[in-house]
Formats: sequence, structure tokens, C-alpha cells
Amino acid sequence: MASFRSKVKDKLVRSIKANLKRRSIFVPSRPEFGLHTAKVFPPSPKLTFREKSYQVTSFGQQGEDLILNRIFLRRLGINTRMHNGFYMDVGAYHPISHSTSYLLYKFGWTGACVDISRKTCKLIEQFRPRDRVFHAAISDADGKMNAAAVEDISLVNEASYDVVGQSRDMLIDSRSISSILDEMGKTDRIDYLNIDVEGGELAALGGLDFDRHRPRVISIEIHDTDIMAALETDVAKKIRGEGYVPVGCAAITYFFVDQGDLS
Repeated sequence: MASFRSKVKDKLVRSIKANLKRRSIFVPSRPEFGLHTAKVFPPSPKLTFREKSYQVTSFGQQGEDLILNRIFLRRLGINTRMHNGFYMDVGAYHPISHSTSYLLYKFGWTGACVDISRKTCKLIEQFRPRDRVFHAAISDADGKMNAAAVEDISLVNEASYDVVGQSRDMLIDSRSISSILDEMGKTDRIDYLNIDVEGGELAALGGLDFDRHRPRVISIEIHDTDIMAALETDVAKKIRGEGYVPVGCAAITYFFVDQGDLS
């Protein structure tokens, strides 16, 4: 009798686990941070075959990768699925979540990912082995920078910029964008540059040699009250002054295209 009950219990447990697995979706273990772990949620409404054929997936925080794909195709005449492209993701945060470059990686592109968090760098090395990963802060020149000890994944760049409550008792390598590209053997322009360094955008742009490594498309985070005000910030003026045209916006992420490439 005990053996029979044990078998029934085991079967019931296996059935429950299988049902939970079918109903599970992947969500962040903490909001916007860390690796994704499975938690149980009610199943989403079923989509028809026709509805699924229209469904698209974005890995960006605000759909930036879909907008970027559209810009390359419609403004530059480049099919990102067919183009053997190169990107640089500065302030990469995570290999997949909140990533403007992961969709391009899935399309076969390669590039450089830079972040101040050791954990971020290790995750990118694990999940995006074709990319080169640089554990460093970004500035206008190579050197050292005071930073908080960043071991976990963070949406905040905790280098020499204003971060409340952080003691900066660690020196970290600071690199310029062009220095990293030179190390990788990139002697010409690149296809795409994303900059998200929470206050260090001007310094990052100061380390880019636009004559040699001129990106076709730049996306950069700008916080301001509205679009018109954002385009009058020092960061936007710097990019526009280098001959770039603003062509899109996803909330706080702004897209600029080299005027010479516009079709």
C-alpha cells in the first residue's frame, strides 16, 4: 500500500512540475537586473497562426533594435540580416536583456562590448562568444579612472560621474573608443555605435576619431524634457556637428545617421 501511494505521489509531482514548466516564462530574477530565471505566470492568450506571423521580438529596453533595423533598411539601404556588420556597444549592461545590439548579433554581426561591471563582461563572454569584451570605463583617452567596485550587473555607470551613495575607492582602466577599435584592428569606419554611460557621453564621444572610425549609425541616451530640448543638448550638438542627422527616437534613446550615407 505504501509503495502504491509513493508511486501515485511521484506521478502527481511529475505532472505538477511538467505543468509548471509549460506555464513558465522567463523574467528577471530582480527587476531589470541579473540573469533571467523561470517563474510561473498564467499563460498568455493563445495567438493564431496568422497573428504569430506578424509577431516581432525586441531585446531592447524600448524597442531600439527594431527601430535600428528599420533605419538601416529604409534610410541606408542595408539589410541587417544579409550584411556582415560590426558594432560597438558601450555600456552594454547585459548580453541579451536591454540590449540594442543582440538582435544584430543574432543576424551574424560581431563587435566590441564595453562595460564597467565584471559580471556583465563575464555574461557577454559566455553568451556572445563572437564579440570582444572590454572591462573598462569609457573616456576621451586611455588611463585610469576612479570607480565604485562594480561586481553585479548595473544600469548605472559608476565611474567618475555623479552616483549618489557610491564610494569610488577602486581604480579601473579607462579606454577611448578609437583605442579599443585600434586594438581590434579596425582601421576604417564601423557600422553602428551605441553609447549608454549615464553621464559620460561627451567624454565617450571625445575619444572617437570620426575621421577613421566614423559610424554609419549612432544611438545614444539623452535625458531631457522633450525631443526638441534633447536635440539642443551638448551631446546632440556634438554629434550633429560631426555631420550626423537625427532620424529617430525611442523615449530616451536617440538615433543619428551619417549625412553622407543617407539614401
